Amino acid sequence: FLMIRRPPRSTQGVSWAASDVYKRQLNILMLRILLVSFLFLASNLWAQDRTITGNVSSDEDGSGLPGVNVILQGTTVGTTTDVNGSYSLDVPSDGGTLVFSFIGLASQEIAIGARSVVDVVMSSDVEELQEVVVTALGITKEKAALGYAVTSVGGEQLEARPEADIARLLRGKVPGVDITSQSGVTGTGTNIIIRGYTSISGSNQPLFVLDGVPIDASTYRDRGFTSGGATASSRFLDLDPNNVAEISVLKGLAATVLYGEAGRNGVILITTKTGKIGGANVNKGVEVSFSQSYFVNKVASVPDDQDQYGNGWQNRAAAAFSNWGAPFNQPNRNGLTDGTIKHPYDRSVWNAVFPQYVGARWKYQAYDNLQNFFVDGSQQNTSIGINAQVGASSIKANYGWTKDMGYVPYNQYKKHNFSLGANTQLANGLKINASFNYIESSTVKPPLAPSRNSNSTQVSLFGNVMYTPRSWNLFGMEYERPDTHGSVYYRSNNGMQHPLWTLHNTRDNDDVNRFIGNLTLSYEIADFLNLTYRIGLDRTNQAMNYMINKNGVQGYA
Repeated sequence: FLMIRRPPRSTQGVSWAASDVYKRQLNILMLRILLVSFLFLASNLWAQDRTITGNVSSDEDGSGLPGVNVILQGTTVGTTTDVNGSYSLDVPSDGGTLVFSFIGLASQEIAIGARSVVDVVMSSDVEELQEVVVTALGITKEKAALGYAVTSVGGEQLEARPEADIARLLRGKVPGVDITSQSGVTGTGTNIIIRGYTSISGSNQPLFVLDGVPIDASTYRDRGFTSGGATASSRFLDLDPNNVAEISVLKGLAATVLYGEAGRNGVILITTKTGKIGGANVNKGVEVSFSQSYFVNKVASVPDDQDQYGNGWQNRAAAAFSNWGAPFNQPNRNGLTDGTIKHPYDRSVWNAVFPQYVGARWKYQAYDNLQNFFVDGSQQNTSIGINAQVGASSIKANYGWTKDMGYVPYNQYKKHNFSLGANTQLANGLKINASFNYIESSTVKPPLAPSRNSNSTQVSLFGNVMYTPRSWNLFGMEYERPDTHGSVYYRSNNGMQHPLWTLHNTRDNDDVNRFIGNLTLSYEIADFLNLTYRIGLDRTNQAMNYMINKNGVQGYA
């Protein structure tokens, strides 16, 4: 820094030479300040972000890992890998450190340096290598001794959760497993894919094994997709999450060989509390457990509404499905009179049915139909368990009750689960283990056929709701004729079914009674040889009823 000394004041006058020196020093200082400011600004301009790309793969088979978190250390800047394991992230020019993390895998911190491509190979968390897991045929082994990939999820991660479907509870807990819902309504099925699709025409679902016995986890439909078959339920919906002790997912080729052709898409092993060998603490004798939970489910989002135009065509109000009718802010143009139009039910064919609307006017404005149609859902879970041990014998019983009310009116799923298990060891060394599960469930779902163009050829509740224009009040018009109780709605030809008529006059019911049982006899011949005989039974009775009242305008009307 340059020190500037101001010339002293003189009572006799001013030293003009000293004043000139002072001004020159001040000018030099200003130039230096400008130069430093310019250099600082230039350094900021030069410090532009750069893009880092890369791929995250598994050390087991080299496949890309989707959903891995990639974060710039010390910041909130980050992204996740896509379905192929690739990512792209903008970072400062001076680089930094990238942190890669995923559930079940060991996190890694990698310095960027001058690189523009950072590839990472992730492996299972070393803390999991000492775990004891259930493998094929109900055999328990140390994870470190296995020659194939397996991921385990404990029962404590599944209990008291806002999902009645075990498959959906595995989301985000098992790497390499893609879990998607077939429909958002309560009581519908789930699709599980382990490490991608392997067949174009065949099934890609993994094999489910309950307490050592393969069970049916299929999705049964009584009609095709275009008729609303997406609402069908999957049979692993029958299992009680509160009675699960452990779930193991076998993903490697060696694991699928253990179950042959049925396990080609992977295997999901489920061990129930009532089917798990081992009883209560001997010192306790009898254990009783009770749990209860209550959850509220809300619709995550609905499509955005526009608030400029009502229904009609070419900027004119009309009884059409289109939302490009008259503008709301021009109340006396394009077919509007003081912001009103002719009532949609004021038609010559309906004057005798709705005489109160002859000559009536309808307020042409924006109505919140989507926001008011969906409701808050809820889920209640109750579970009671008894666990007792006497000597070398133990017995376990569990009862679970689930009531799941969806975000669509009248959509519900109810389920009763009763499980009983016992095991003992005889004096001759023979071990006996038996368990059974009885499930009774009922589902009420709305008809959800797909919609395209301006309407659906079959009954589609969501299609009718979404195609209701902004200027019609879904809850402000009668949904049925008083004479025939048939559907009536705003279109001039009455070609669209009223959503409220659909809710009150259609049902898609699914009732299930299921029994799953198994008996296992085991005898240890030598330290290295064990003889096991297992028999299992999985019997399901499923009744599907699809009902539509007469006098509708879609489907079987």
